Amino acid sequence: MEKISTVGDNYHRMILDNISFGVQIAQILYDDQGVPNDYLFLEVNSAFADIMELPKEKIIGKKVKAFYPNAEPEWFIKYGKAIKSSKPESFEAWSKYHSCWYNILAIPLGEDKFAIVFIDVSERKLIDEENQLLVNEIQAERDRLTALIYNIPDEVWFTDKDGNIILTNQVTQGKFGENYLGVNVAKIAESLETYNSDGSRRLLDETPLIRATKGEKLIDGEEIIRLPINKELRYRWFNATPVCDKENNIIGAVAITRDITRQKQVEKKVLALVSELEKADKNKNEFINILSHELRNPLTTIKGGIALLKLTNEDKNNEKIIEILDRQTNHLTKLINDMLDITRITQNKIVMEKEQVNLNKILNDAIEDRKQQFDEKNIKLIKNMCKKDIVVNVDSVRITQCIGNILGNALKFTGEGGTIRISLEIQGKNAEINVQDNGIGIRPEKLATIFEPFKQDFNPYANYDNSGLGLGLHIVKKYMEMHNGSVSASSPGVGKGTTFTLELPITDK
Repeated sequence: MEKISTVGDNYHRMILDNISFGVQIAQILYDDQGVPNDYLFLEVNSAFADIMELPKEKIIGKKVKAFYPNAEPEWFIKYGKAIKSSKPESFEAWSKYHSCWYNILAIPLGEDKFAIVFIDVSERKLIDEENQLLVNEIQAERDRLTALIYNIPDEVWFTDKDGNIILTNQVTQGKFGENYLGVNVAKIAESLETYNSDGSRRLLDETPLIRATKGEKLIDGEEIIRLPINKELRYRWFNATPVCDKENNIIGAVAITRDITRQKQVEKKVLALVSELEKADKNKNEFINILSHELRNPLTTIKGGIALLKLTNEDKNNEKIIEILDRQTNHLTKLINDMLDITRITQNKIVMEKEQVNLNKILNDAIEDRKQQFDEKNIKLIKNMCKKDIVVNVDSVRITQCIGNILGNALKFTGEGGTIRISLEIQGKNAEINVQDNGIGIRPEKLATIFEPFKQDFNPYANYDNSGLGLGLHIVKKYMEMHNGSVSASSPGVGKGTTFTLELPITDK
C-alpha cells in the first residue's frame, strides 16, 4: 500500500507540474479573532514557482506573507469562505505584486486545507476594456458566450438559417422595445424606416442579416434607421456574417450594430471646421502675396539708395556700413520673394536655390552682421574657425538665416558681459558649426520640444526679452533638413548656458 501511495503521489506531482497555470495547496491561518489572515504553502506546481521566480523548495513550508507582506486581506476572506462553506470560491482580482489580473479558484480540501488555482486573465481583461465590456462578475458555471453577448455595448442579433431571430441582447431590446425572438428578419425590416449611408431608401434584399444568411460577409457597413421606440433617425455602423457549422454549412447569421450618430455629428463639425481653416489659409496666402508685393516697392527704393551711396561715397569709413546694408537688403529681398514658399515649408515645397559656397565666409558675414549687438551687450565673442575653406552646396540665404537665428538666440538669452563661443570645424564628411553661450540655459525636459513650432522655454524670473512666436528654431530645423543637414541643442540646465550645433554635408570638389 505504501508503494501504491508513493506512485500515486508521483502521478499527482507529474500532473500538477504539467498544468500550465499556477496551482498551490495551502493551509489557512487565522488571527486571534478567527479571521483568515495568512496561509501556509504545502505544495506548489512549477507554473506557480515560475510566477514567484523561486524554486519550489524555497516556497513550500513558508507563509504567504513572508513573500507578500501586504497581501490583499480580502483574498484571505474569500479563501476562508470557501473552506467554511466547503464550496469552491471563484473570483477575479488585480495582483499588485505581479501587475496582472488573475482568475482565482479556491477549492476546499478539508481540515483548513485548500487548493488555489491562478489563471492569468490580463489579456482578456484588456480586450474587455477596449471593447467597453462591463463584465462585473462572471461565475464559473455561467456560459461565457452568453455573458459576453448580454454585456456588449453594441446591438447583437442572431438568426437561424431561415432568418428567424433566435437571440438579441439587452441593448437591442432597449432600443427597439422588444426582443423579436422568433420573428423573421424580413418582417422586421419591412416594419422599419431604413436608409443606406447615402440617404437612399434601403431595399428589403439589402438588409444585412438577410444577405448574411445567404452567405455574404459585410464589414464596416453604415445605415440610417428610424428607431421605433422614439422615432429618432440614427446613424449606425454594422458588421454581419454567416454562422457556419464544421462542414461550412450556413446555420444562421449574426450582426453587430453600433450607434455612430454622435460620431457623425462630430465629423460634420470637423468638416465645417476644415472648410473654415482652408478658407483662412487661402486668405493668409492672399495676404502674404499682397504683403510681398507691398514690401518690394520700398525695398527697391532702398536698394537704389544703396547703389547711389556706392557711387557717391568718398568716405572709406562708410564702405563697411554700405556693404552690410547692401548684403542685408539683398537677403531681405530674396526672403520676400520666397514668402509664399515659406507657407509650404511643412509640405516640403519650398524652392531652394543651392550653389557651392564658402561656409567660412557665410559664417563670418553672419557674425559681422551681429557685431553691433555683441558690442551693445558687451558680450565677449570667441571664434575658433577652421583654417581650411569649407565648401558646401546650399542656399546661402537660407543658411545665413539659420546661422543668424542661432546667433540671435544666443545674444537674446545671454546677459550683458557674457561670452559666446563660435566654432567651425570638419567632422568626418560634415561641416559643424557650434554656438555656445553662458546664458540662461534650457531645462532638460524642454530640450526635446525646443525645435517644435511655438515652443519656448519661458522663464518668468529670467531677465531677457521674451518676444517672438517661437518659430525661429523650427524654421532652422526645417531649412537644415532641406539641406540634408541637422540642428541640435544641449544644455546642462538652467543658468548653465546652451550649445547649438549645425551640421551640413561638405561638397566633394
